[in-house]
Amino acid sequence: RKPRPRVVRRQPSLSLSLLPCPKAGPDPEQPVKKKKGMTDEALVFDNEVLITREQGWLGDSRLCDIAEDYGFPLDFVFEALTKWGVPPPILPEARLGDLVTADQAFALLEALNTLDRSDVHDDYIEETLDELAEEYGVGIGEIFQACGENRLNLSNGMRTRLSVGEFKTLCKAMGWPIPEAYE
Repeated sequence: RKPRPRVVRRQPSLSLSLLPCPKAGPDPEQPVKKKKGMTDEALVFDNEVLITREQGWLGDSRLCDIAEDYGFPLDFVFEALTKWGVPPPILPEARLGDLVTADQAFALLEALNTLDRSDVHDDYIEETLDELAEEYGVGIGEIFQACGENRLNLSNGMRTRLSVGEFKTLCKAMGWPIPEAYE
């Protein structure tokens, strides 16, 4: 009697390539170096299934494509990444898999599929930091300094759109009145 093959269960964080994904970035897939014991169909090493980076996997998608495809503000994606330790400024054309772990990519995917897009859009102001500087007649350096002193997330440099809470903090720090729309 033949022994039954051992079933290897994939952890959810390793199965991102199996999830449906919007379009991938335009660059070709990154090759994976094979180690001893790996096969072409699925990379198997010491009875663990390793997922190859293939085009169409969420990790191969550009951040700007992820935000657009799921209908979320790019600043929401940037904010999540900086909270996980990705240093700003973050480029919109960067690939998700180059910045975060599989667990973090899965957490982002879960958020994009469960949060209400309109609520998330409402949580960000329309103006970028450079537009705020122009509107309030101050230098961008002053805004950067106030943001730094208050530990505000500037994930996209002067093109960052702050969350409403961050904007209120910036208004207090700069001595600006908080607009009625954000009260």
